[in-house]
Amino acid sequence: MKKLTIQGTCTGENNMAIIDVFSSNATNKPYDVRKVFYKSFIFELDDLEPGTSYIVDVTGFTFGTFEVSITGEITKPFQAAFSNTDFSPGYIIKTKK
Repeated sequence: MKKLTIQGTCTGENNMAIIDVFSSNATNKPYDVRKVFYKSFIFELDDLEPGTSYIVDVTGFTFGTFEVSITGEITKPFQAAFSNTDFSPGYIIKTKK
């Protein structure tokens, strides 16, 4: 099994982030996890299949700054930052074999 770490850092008040990690229902082992956070967090998943693509959606809002980092046993890490706005980027990650 492969590990994925999603870290969110918030400044200011009234922040919210919803993290969805899922794979297609057409795959051999469909996957679907959702978590809601209202402050800085580290969210770890350690049950991802090797060599499999997953979608990571990060949706929320901040009246300060929200920074997200997606790392782990994946082929390409991601980082993004948002200030005083709503946000909803999606990332396709692939676990290492």
